[in-house]
Amino acid sequence: MSPTGVPPRVAPPEVPVLTEVVLPARPDVMPPEPPPVAGVSGALPAAEAVAVALAIESGRSPLPAGTPAMAVAAPSPPVAAALPADLQEQIVLQVLGDMQRQVDRLLEFRLRESLAPVLERLADSLVDEVREQLALTLRDVVRRAVAQELARHRSR
Repeated sequence: MSPTGVPPRVAPPEVPVLTEVVLPARPDVMPPEPPPVAGVSGALPAAEAVAVALAIESGRSPLPAGTPAMAVAAPSPPVAAALPADLQEQIVLQVLGDMQRQVDRLLEFRLRESLAPVLERLADSLVDEVREQLALTLRDVVRRAVAQELARHRSR
């Protein structure tokens, strides 16, 4: 419990915790080309370029058997091109809607969490002020009643 007597709020279970890194199964973007090595020409001879392209297309490694591979990825078609436009738009809208709901829940939770102590202090202040006003009113009513009773006793 908090010092004010209000139990602390607990985050709803739907709020995601951003601690995981999710990597794509296949890279959609080719890795950047390594910087050119001094003394080596950047262009491949035509025959070598054709051999590399054929090897990649057939699924074989374009490197000689003893050469270690440095993350050569076969080009993959863009995901957007593989989906129809309607389906793609529907998925985008669904993801945006889900994100909006999660953001709304998180924002509401954070607002409630931060406003609760402020509202509690205001409520306490309001209760104190109402008590003071009630005490003043009761004193005034009692003062008038006593004055009327004294006036009645004097007139006898």
